[in-house]
Amino acid sequence: MKRNNTLESTGILSLSLLLTSTMAISGTLPAMLQHFAGHSRIWVEYLVSAPQIAMVIIIALGPFITKILSERFTIILGLCIIGTAGSTPFFFDSFLIIMFSRILLGVGIGLMNTRAVSMIGERFEGARRARLLGFRQSAETIGQTFMTLVAGQLLILSWKSSFLVYTFSFLVLILYLAFVPAANSPETIETRKDEQNKKQKMTQKELAFSLINAAFAGLLISTNVTNALRIPGFIVDSGIGTAVDGNNILSLSMFAGFLSGVVFGKMMSKLKRLLLPCFLCTGAVGLLMIALTGSRMGVTVGAFINGFSVAGCVSYVFTSLSENVTKASLNTANTFVLVGCNLGAASSPVILKMIGVINPRLFVSFFAYAVVFVCIAAAILVVSHLKRGDVNVG
Repeated sequence: MKRNNTLESTGILSLSLLLTSTMAISGTLPAMLQHFAGHSRIWVEYLVSAPQIAMVIIIALGPFITKILSERFTIILGLCIIGTAGSTPFFFDSFLIIMFSRILLGVGIGLMNTRAVSMIGERFEGARRARLLGFRQSAETIGQTFMTLVAGQLLILSWKSSFLVYTFSFLVLILYLAFVPAANSPETIETRKDEQNKKQKMTQKELAFSLINAAFAGLLISTNVTNALRIPGFIVDSGIGTAVDGNNILSLSMFAGFLSGVVFGKMMSKLKRLLLPCFLCTGAVGLLMIALTGSRMGVTVGAFINGFSVAGCVSYVFTSLSENVTKASLNTANTFVLVGCNLGAASSPVILKMIGVINPRLFVSFFAYAVVFVCIAAAILVVSHLKRGDVNVG
């Protein structure tokens, strides 16, 4: 039976709709603070962020999990956990049960995380793979936006109703079962035949390449988190807008990330090795506009440019892994990068505190990240020129 690549791609991309959904119910926090008045604020806030902790652990264990569980079983299990554990708070009032269900939600998303990325690298090649990796980045943004909006509408009914948004995973499960053939089926055996007979370990070169990309991805996610933490306050402190304006700017930056994913494949085919330095330089320009223009319009345009560029860099990282790491080691490489992303997000407050010790003014953090972006772009161009080849540093 001939594979329908369009339907298969749709089924695979649908998995990414759920990967950034942990914060979708953040709008319930005020109501939960009131409902759980007997608990401290920090513990109630953990109900929102607890999945991230479980995700880091499960993603780190990814290489071991792949040796025990098949790809198909892992994804089905992850989707079932997301739908069941994610919606559990709708049915229970117990703080401990809700906390446990949120941790399980992180387990479910963590099980799918590396698979959702590596499946594209393993099943597709060339320009189509680059295009799908760009679309995957856009799918994350669409999923985050969609589930946040739906959870917000359900909040009108009650704060507990917002958790029903995670039942969306059962629809994704249907799409996956209907359109994505098993990894060892006749439809995919041609693209996976070398993997079945090789127990190839990751080489030192692949390990170094993966760790460099993990550190770079951590920087990229740290940049996004810094924007989320600082732009609203920067807008207010500068007297150029309100916190609501800041949130709207962040939403526009998120939309820019979606657009970046859509056009990434075409940009990759045209600019090739120059694409990453271009993204880094334009990202730096965006950060400098946020820091130095002193106007709401300037901050808005800067955030849009930076959001577009950072999302493009993230897509480039995963495309680069697919092209420079063997399929047998790709899942492990993706695991390193995803752990790097989560560590980058978690370390952002610490980085901002360190920058604040040097200079407490809010604009300095944007300027600091811009300088780092330019330095990395320059290093990539120098290395690429010295080696006279397509050197993928990021």
